[in-house]
Amino acid sequence: CIRDRRQIEALFGPNIDRVRSDPSNDDTNLIREVRSIPDADSRRPTFFYLHLMSTHWFGVQHRDHQRYQPTAERFDWLFDVKRVLASKAVRAGLRQRVVNRYDNSVLQADAVIERLFAALDKKGFLDDAIVVVTADHGEALGERGEDHYGHGVDLYQELIEIPAAVRVIEARPSAPMAMRPRR
Repeated sequence: CIRDRRQIEALFGPNIDRVRSDPSNDDTNLIREVRSIPDADSRRPTFFYLHLMSTHWFGVQHRDHQRYQPTAERFDWLFDVKRVLASKAVRAGLRQRVVNRYDNSVLQADAVIERLFAALDKKGFLDDAIVVVTADHGEALGERGEDHYGHGVDLYQELIEIPAAVRVIEARPSAPMAMRPRR
């Protein structure tokens, strides 16, 4: 994971305006950061990479997105111990708590994306844009047995089959395309 501005500049050059790392893993701070940037400048292309933490185990989940209950707690380090020592019925309950937590996190990520789009639109960044929304990985939720939770080791479909959505939002040209000046 690259967190240092110098590492990013070494990869992409010196034209990096902002690099932020949020140790709280709270996507609300990401929304706040996007709202704080200056409005779009149509003379300057802009690239954003926004990484949500809502669906990650360490991501902060807010109460207003906790539709599915009961849910596993953040930082439940004893989950593996509880699972191994528990009866079959208790293990099933633990799995459901993890599934509910993940489902709630997807609801929250969806709401965060909606708020990010609203903030970017308000600042004029979506007037002429290519937007890609994707995931960094999938998540195993016990579908293949009690030892398959999380990600990072296996290559099962639930881990590698990730969503990707691309949308091109073009500015409305005032002249035919052939007559538009090049940027």
